[in-house]
Amino acid sequence: MQKQTENLLKNGESVVKKNYYKEIMNYLETKPIGEHDKRIALTHFSICQEYYYFYTMYKKLESSIRVLKYYMADENYIAKRKIKGDKKTEMKIEELLYIEFIFKIHSQNYKKLYSKNKIIEHTDEVVPKILNDYFENEQSDICELCIDSIFKKYQNSYKDASMTKIHDAMSDLEEVLKMPMPTIEESVEQVIIEEQLELMLSYLQAGNIPGFTFTIAPMTRALFDGTYHKFTSRNKCKYFNLQCEYNLMQLKDYIEGNKDVEGLRGLYERYKITKESIEKLYK
Repeated sequence: MQKQTENLLKNGESVVKKNYYKEIMNYLETKPIGEHDKRIALTHFSICQEYYYFYTMYKKLESSIRVLKYYMADENYIAKRKIKGDKKTEMKIEELLYIEFIFKIHSQNYKKLYSKNKIIEHTDEVVPKILNDYFENEQSDICELCIDSIFKKYQNSYKDASMTKIHDAMSDLEEVLKMPMPTIEESVEQVIIEEQLELMLSYLQAGNIPGFTFTIAPMTRALFDGTYHKFTSRNKCKYFNLQCEYNLMQLKDYIEGNKDVEGLRGLYERYKITKESIEKLYK
């Protein structure tokens, strides 16, 4: 990744690329400027940092999202999905893990006694026999979870990704959720186009503080909760470098969640808790 301080070649000569963020910050820290106006700039740069953070997470998860989106409620998914025909019963990630569990112990211990089709067609009868024998005592709670999950999946002809793909996607999600926040300097460089940074600095250098803050205001709105995609290079009004359909709040809610949206982190936590519980059941 290129940094703003690196040398560039122009007409065969080495030219130092200007670091607009540092120059703006130097001005804000050393020149007389009202606290309110300074706070507007610092808030904007902080939003850039958050945006770059969640944008990077989202981009790293694009392939995993194609697998995991089927296990999120429609209202929690960042893009609206068009569902043709009757909507199928949604499978929960926990249900898939219990189905994986019953078929794994079946494959290891009971496939000579019962076929997979036998389990699917006579779930109420076969699953308790397998589990009660496996645990050497009655397991009503686990039986109920496995029976309900199998019935829900196969009676509704529900198609889903392989568990290998789901586990791989969750592993990717786990790593991405551990990502450190990028620096503000790097984020501002990546998010805002150079021309806008140059304009902001020129207003400061000319002592035109209203021009400086008025330049920031529409960018902040678009970036935070506005129509971000309308202000990228694909449109006439260009503020931002990164091509994306979503603003900060949409990306953040989709990944971290809020009181109304579970988010990918919530999905991962449910997966992790259930998976760890099931792993304790294996002999």
